[in-house]
Amino acid sequence: MHMYVLLLVPLLPLALLGTVLVLSWWEDLMLPTARPDESPAVNAHVYLHGKRPGPPNIQL
Repeated sequence: MHMYVLLLVPLLPLALLGTVLVLSWWEDLMLPTARPDESPAVNAHVYLHGKRPGPPNIQL
């Protein structure tokens, strides 16, 4: 029984890393890709100002 504990302790971080990597891959697979024009910042600007932000007016 004590031999299994000696194996479990060093393998635990690798198992947790594998879990995080699999969940990240699964999330990318399940969620739709976000288009740049649907970003939260643009949606907030449209909600507040009623129009999409344009290029900045730069005067030299």
